[in-house]
Amino acid sequence: MRLAFILVFFAAAASAHIPRPALNASALSGAAKKIVSSNSDVQCKSGFSLYNGWCLYNSAPTNYYYQDAVDICTGKGEFAPSVHNADQLDFWKTLASEVEHFWLDTYCPSAGNTYLWRDELLNCKEEVGYHMHNTGFASYGYTESGASAVCAYDPQRYVDVTSDYCSCSPNTIYLDIVFVVDTSDDMTIGLVGDATATILSTLYGLTFGTGMFQANVAIVAFAETVQTVVNFGGFRTSKDITDYSVGTGIQGLEDITSPGYYVNDTSTNPDLDADVLYALCDANCFCKDGLSVYNVANERGRSLPKGCYHVSGFSAVYDAADDNCHNMDGFVATVHDDDKNFYMISLFPPKSRYWLGYRKNGTNYEWADHSNDRTTYWAAGNPISGQDCVYGQQQSGFNSLWYSAPCTDPLKNSMPYACQLRPCGSDYDCWN
Repeated sequence: MRLAFILVFFAAAASAHIPRPALNASALSGAAKKIVSSNSDVQCKSGFSLYNGWCLYNSAPTNYYYQDAVDICTGKGEFAPSVHNADQLDFWKTLASEVEHFWLDTYCPSAGNTYLWRDELLNCKEEVGYHMHNTGFASYGYTESGASAVCAYDPQRYVDVTSDYCSCSPNTIYLDIVFVVDTSDDMTIGLVGDATATILSTLYGLTFGTGMFQANVAIVAFAETVQTVVNFGGFRTSKDITDYSVGTGIQGLEDITSPGYYVNDTSTNPDLDADVLYALCDANCFCKDGLSVYNVANERGRSLPKGCYHVSGFSAVYDAADDNCHNMDGFVATVHDDDKNFYMISLFPPKSRYWLGYRKNGTNYEWADHSNDRTTYWAAGNPISGQDCVYGQQQSGFNSLWYSAPCTDPLKNSMPYACQLRPCGSDYDCWN
């Protein structure tokens, strides 16, 4: 399967139109801002932002009592900040100067005992915790005074298997690409030359051909008539662009572009060639027919698959579901944030039970994608000892809670499931 990508260069501006997943018409020139590969940046999970090397969620200006703040962080799979030394105290005091105050991760197990992680705080009082202020921390009753809920984690310990999805490898892009250049009176000789140079620069990053991981390229010029400059299969080198004809320009391409693919080059854009290649890479990331797609907007505003899902038409015990997904080079679908938890509901009939790729191994639960994310949505009373596998089930409205269950109980716990697969892309051959 090959996707088509058509680029149009015309007077005044240019754009790109890329419907997903079937690509049939596009127009592209330059972007207004510099595009940086996500692989070079620290990425925090949904709802968290980077703060001095830590990924933080901050509820400010909304304040909560202690237990509510704890529940918010637990629901996000993280914890409130801890203070174990002077450096950590100085660090969190700096944040407190920006958000006023927030709860710390300390509590009193019983009156007269020490707080959990501050050995020097002796004879603690029950139902009393600590707020962090910019001058230090102070004790407050759990329901005496509200404070922000700040949840934190070190992004270096968070493994996101989807971070490699849809990465960009220009020399292995496999698209049928058509460059369409406006050579009408609206375009001066200089602008035609500029467009030609941009096309040439882009082509240097591609590998030409009609095989897997090769780009098949054609060049078309239009004015009063349309001229095929280089047809598919005839492009062998980046020096093959020849003459153009003369005629009338086109307008309104911005109105037909897909979100994230319209870029404007009304001013000098030093990153134009890179922008074109990133657009080609993004267009080359897709799910095979028959799979459900979980789209998430990337840093360039384009919706790309954060996983392709084979939803089984039959129920199975967890171990059999896990084996089937591995045979597809995938795993039982995992959930690491609210959006994905909601998406999983959409794959199954209302109120259905469905397996999640989350299983107890020894004393700890482990994700099928090897993530060490701690996000959970346990229902009350769960997990249950001796029941090592986990399923989700829609509750009232659109939320889903998790329950533990035996992994191999075909009588009572055979259920549907979804296998999470990696999208096809310039960096991954999903056909073999």
